This record gives sequence, structure tokens and C-alpha cells, in this order.
Amino acid sequence: MTIGYARRLETNWVTRGMVVTVAMATMLTWAVPAAHAAPPDVEARIEFVIGSQVDHNYKPEVPWDAAYADAVLRVELGAFDDVTPPGTWSVETWFAGMAPNELASGSIGALGAEIGLTVPIEATDYEDDFGGGTFAVTHYEVEAANGAGATTTVNVTAPIVVVQEDGKNARFDALEPGTSVTTNGRWRMSNWNGWLDGQTAWTTKKGSRMWFTATVSEGQVIAIVMPLAKNRGEARIKLDGVNQGRVDTYVPGKIQRRTVVWQTPPLSAGSHTIEVINVATPGHPRIDIDAFMIAG
Repeated sequence: MTIGYARRLETNWVTRGMVVTVAMATMLTWAVPAAHAAPPDVEARIEFVIGSQVDHNYKPEVPWDAAYADAVLRVELGAFDDVTPPGTWSVETWFAGMAPNELASGSIGALGAEIGLTVPIEATDYEDDFGGGTFAVTHYEVEAANGAGATTTVNVTAPIVVVQEDGKNARFDALEPGTSVTTNGRWRMSNWNGWLDGQTAWTTKKGSRMWFTATVSEGQVIAIVMPLAKNRGEARIKLDGVNQGRVDTYVPGKIQRRTVVWQTPPLSAGSHTIEVINVATPGHPRIDIDAFMIAG
């Protein structure tokens, strides 16, 4: 926006002995930054917390079953004009059939700010008539506003999908659509109620492989769930054929069941494959795979 200011000036000219006064108007102009009309940029995604343990709460005899995992809801805020007043942000948790609840809020102090909120996310839900629908978190709603009042709202899906080592969704005891699990080498099943859905796939043979392929949406992540114990060893991880390094499932003390040991970065939409390869660490060559989880 441009604002003008007029000022009257008088200049005397001498012409053939006569003094002539000429009035002139001088326009002084300056620019005032316009209100930031474009809404702010907001990116939000869910990532798992590496090292966290998935809560085991699978009870087929009751009408709900769930697996809860610690996760971080990351909110990235950017594209705020630095001449505008400070902006604000808020995150609400939305439940099916219930009013939303504000999880957190604050002000935006800098361009490119990133906020990490630890939130519980739920693998499944249960059907009940409470509130007329499913008593579960459906999504998180992130809203950001700059100082001029322009807002952006982004929704992040909350539920996660847990795919067992045999390729099945534990809740429905059926193959999970859009995913597949294949193996090569010598794998066996371990049955125990401490595992997700009561079982893991394990191997001690060097080079034994398991592939998990899933079709995901933009920004989703995939995590690997494995137990840690003193008789467990290392595994190499590949994502779409590219080496991602190793995970070590050895711990000297008490067994740590259902642990998130690795996850992908936010993925592009389409099909992606994770490959887990047993290193067969000398002295403790065993690895177990309990599940793969998809979130975001």
C-alpha cells in the first residue's frame, strides 16, 4: 500500500524585474508493507519414538483391541512475513462422535519453526454407541495464523496400522490390503502372549531376509517392531534397495518387548519396501520381528 503526503511549496522567480511567486505541490510518497495476505505454510506429520515400546492390549473376547505407540506429531511452520505481528498455532485432538480437545497451542516466534509434541496414537479402535460412533482419536487438526489473520489448517490421520510378521492385521486376522510380507532363509515362529498378537518370526541364520512392502500416502512412515534381549543381535536394514545401516537388538538386561527400533523418513506416495537382513552376531545371532507399523 502506498500513502501520499502533499506539501505546498512557494518559489520566487525574477523575470524582467518582476517577482513572480509560483505555487507548486510536491508529492512525497513511501511504501507501507501490505498485510500478509497469503496463508502460512504448515507441514504436520506423525513419527514414531525410536526405543518406545508398543502397548499390548489385544483381547479378542471384548469388542475393542488396540496397540498404542508413543509418537511425535511434528508441526513445521514457515513462510511468515517478518513484518507481520507474531503468529499463533494450535493443535486439537479429534475424536469420533466427540468434541475436539486442544492438545497444545502457542505463538510463532521465527520462520521455519518446528514443534514436536509427544502424542499417543492408536492402532485400532472399538465400536461402541458412546457418542454415536467410534471412541477413538480420528485425527489431529493443526491450525496456524499469521499476524494478519491469514490461517492454514492441516489434518493428520491418527490411527496406525499394525501388520504382523505373517502379513496379517491382528484385529481382523486377515491379510492387510496394500501390504505384503515375504521371507528368504530359515524363519520360525515364537508364540508367547508378550508379543503383539502373540507371536514373532525369528531366525539365527546369517543372511535370512524379510521384506515388507506397503503402498502408502504422501508423508506416511513405516516402523519396525522387534524385541530386544541379551541373546539377540544385529540386523541390516534396506529401504527400496538402499542400505540404511544396522539396528542392534542386543541389551544386557531384561528383555524389552515390542520395541520400535527403526522407522523410515516421511515417504512419497506409492509402494515402498523394507528389507531386514540377519547379521547373525557371533554369540547372539538371533533376531525377532514382531510387526511393522504404518502411521501418518
